[in-house]
Amino acid sequence: MNLPLHDKAYADLARRALPWLLIALIWLLDANYFGLEHDAVIYTFQALAHRSPELYSSDIFLKFGSQDRYTLFTPAYATLIGWLGMERAAAVATLLCQATLLFAAWRLVRRLVTPTLALAGFACLLALPNDYGPRRIFNVIENFVTPRMLSEALVIFAMLALMQRRRLLAIALLVAGALMHPLMAAPGFVLLICLWEPQIPRGWLFAAAALGLLLLAAAGSLPALDGWRVDTDWRMAIDLHADYLFLQNWEPADWSRVACTLVTVALAAWFLADGPARRLCFAVLFTGLAGIAVALVSVDWLRLGIFMQGQAYRWLWPASLLAPLLLPALALALWTRNEAGRATVLTLAAAWIMRVEPVAPAFIAAAVAFALASGCEWGDARLRRWLPRGAVLLLAIAVTYSLASNVLTNAAAYEDSHSPAALNRLRTFCVDGLVPLLLILGVFRLYHASRPAAGVGAAVLLIAAVLTLLPATLQAWSYRAFDDTEVQVFEAWRARIPPRTDVAWIEAPMANWYLLQRPSYFSPPQTGSVVFSRAAAIELVRRERELIPLMLGTGLSHKDTRGVLRLEGDHAREAHNLAEACAATRVQYLVSRTDLHAAPLALAPPGAPAGFRAMRLYHCGLQVDAQ
Repeated sequence: MNLPLHDKAYADLARRALPWLLIALIWLLDANYFGLEHDAVIYTFQALAHRSPELYSSDIFLKFGSQDRYTLFTPAYATLIGWLGMERAAAVATLLCQATLLFAAWRLVRRLVTPTLALAGFACLLALPNDYGPRRIFNVIENFVTPRMLSEALVIFAMLALMQRRRLLAIALLVAGALMHPLMAAPGFVLLICLWEPQIPRGWLFAAAALGLLLLAAAGSLPALDGWRVDTDWRMAIDLHADYLFLQNWEPADWSRVACTLVTVALAAWFLADGPARRLCFAVLFTGLAGIAVALVSVDWLRLGIFMQGQAYRWLWPASLLAPLLLPALALALWTRNEAGRATVLTLAAAWIMRVEPVAPAFIAAAVAFALASGCEWGDARLRRWLPRGAVLLLAIAVTYSLASNVLTNAAAYEDSHSPAALNRLRTFCVDGLVPLLLILGVFRLYHASRPAAGVGAAVLLIAAVLTLLPATLQAWSYRAFDDTEVQVFEAWRARIPPRTDVAWIEAPMANWYLLQRPSYFSPPQTGSVVFSRAAAIELVRRERELIPLMLGTGLSHKDTRGVLRLEGDHAREAHNLAEACAATRVQYLVSRTDLHAAPLALAPPGAPAGFRAMRLYHCGLQVDAQ
């Protein structure tokens, strides 16, 4: 049926808007702003310390040195806090860093592939898991404030400049990335070496890498470097709070996720047409493998502290970015190649869905086997025709398992989210990327279809979905755990605690730093400093051991947790009152919601946030005086 001209224009507009509406929908599903959680707690505290060093410089996280010495992000963030307030500044900084990273990723994929494949790859980046390293602790795209995303964006811009032969600009951008977060910028310098001169034979790079590892092993084994090694006491602190720094402590699921990502990049380096995308895939693959090799030799074998702090496993992040970006281009190249190529696409999709499951290695191995059959034209024609059918069976198993697993664990992944429960349940089905992948396939099928009415209808549905999710997303991004006026509410508590005096508010260190404006004696976020200082690691373990009776008595820990078992074994004691808690620790001021059967120094002041109204401020000196 022929449509009027104005209807054709609307239909064409709707068709062209489909991918961008889909991208907006996927972002809204993924944009689960965490607020002051994860590493945002530490970076925000460091920014507060920049604004008021006289209050916080004695805190154990800063006293022995921290990552704050290596970044210019914290001073800029501190300035933003001065302008907007702490919580609003955290949300704005997160949004700006994430937008910069996404813009850089879009520029990169648009440089590498055709416009349609770029749109599909960008949607896959938002839809698929982009974690790197152990236990899904770190992600390329993060929903809380850190300088990592900004450093990643600068590395991507540097690679784009290098592709345009603007080498000085690339170096300048990498230096800027290192000033934001040197660990995240480090793989950029490896990529720079790989891409500096495209004509360099790849064998030379691998030979140079092997020679470098041999020199590292030889030099690192010298007795002169024994003072630089991680000793037993430092290792214990690391095993308690950052054991993932040693690759020997990674779990099988960690290696499966890494393997899935690297296999995807390796297949892209093999099957994509010769050009910038293929060369970048090789460089990214080389960088990721080099990072793993450096970590294994220098950290797991030689136990060199400075290499442990360098965390070379983070060189995997460019692969976690590039794999989903180029997945549609890789799928198209394989699908149009032969039957084994189509089987590889289906099995690789199943491997991505199952990447955290115990059977993930089998799916990854099947994808590699099909890829070898595709590239080498193995098997007779009759056998090759059966390969896609077997791959369909594997994909069906993965889809069925994913749906069943998501139903059984509904909303568990987002139980601490600030979003509505219904949105959290929906997000649970998107964690492994299955539902977003189905959406991407459906939308891009309509994008290429010659059915105007279907395109308009899909655009209307996507607009409705975006408008439905938008209020909940805005609610999450506007969530505030602390209000600037609450600082005045706790003035009475601050008046009772001398400045620069440690306070043990274990369950809410951000409240301690922001509301009480006092150093924290011990809290889980502070244990990140075990990486950067042996002295801090030893002191933190001592303080943690002191506070075990208090944490057991107040329910903040249990006797079967790894820390308690490692530090106290079966002899851990519980503090049932303030006297027992104070007898075990040197700290004088404790905050707890549990009644310690002693007169508190102060109760929660009127106007305290709902989560803090049951808190009590205790002073060990009062208990001693009473005795």
